[in-house]
Amino acid sequence: MKKSQINKVTKQLYKILSQVQCKLLDIESMMEDAHSEAEEYYEEKSERWQDGDAGSDFQERMEGWEAAMETLESVRDDIDERITDLTAEIEDLL
Repeated sequence: MKKSQINKVTKQLYKILSQVQCKLLDIESMMEDAHSEAEEYYEEKSERWQDGDAGSDFQERMEGWEAAMETLESVRDDIDERITDLTAEIEDLL
């Protein structure tokens, strides 16, 4: 493979990976916003509601949402690490 071909592929790869990273950050931001809104909703409810079944159910969903946010962050971190590894491998070809 010619160096010019490697450079072309590398530029395309960087572009795509950058787009993926941006989309994941956008999703993470939307999830954080939704989580904040849900927390505000919960806090505005009465103590009786919070201690009741509806409040408990809501808290369980919030915990699930938090777990999903942590998973997304982990996926993003893993992708960042793999991008770094891939970049190093490609640069070794040049």
